[in-house]
Amino acid sequence: MPLSETQRAFVRAYIVDLPSPDLSDPASETPKAKNIKSFLRLWRDAKQSADSGLYALLSEMRKRNHPDFAAIAQTNLSAAIYGDPQKILTALTRLDPAADADGAGAGTLRAEVDAYRQFLRTNAAISVLEQNPLGVSVSIRAPLTAALDRMEDALLLS
Repeated sequence: MPLSETQRAFVRAYIVDLPSPDLSDPASETPKAKNIKSFLRLWRDAKQSADSGLYALLSEMRKRNHPDFAAIAQTNLSAAIYGDPQKILTALTRLDPAADADGAGAGTLRAEVDAYRQFLRTNAAISVLEQNPLGVSVSIRAPLTAALDRMEDALLLS
């Protein structure tokens, strides 16, 4: 199904041709609350980083040819470990670049960042995957928490 004109406009406005922030370098420039594109890129890159370990683990499970691993690899683990990140994306797209850090959009984003941080902190499935017995390096909390921290810092500093 092709993208609608509204969807294409969203992609052009918020995703295409954006610099990728370096999550591994905390000294790198923090994106400002007014730069919605940087926030969206930051979140996308953090999710891709978390996904890479998850996909490696699922691949290793499939290679083991064990019925339990095969069953786990067939489930939708993303829903269990990521919850509803759409709320953060929605809050990001509603952030008003012309408003200051105390605007309603910034308040909504702060609330979603806090809620998602709590979700990451308490999700038992993430702990099991990150400490898996197969020796596959899986890092879900670290990149997502780093992205949330950078968003929150930018909102406080703008």
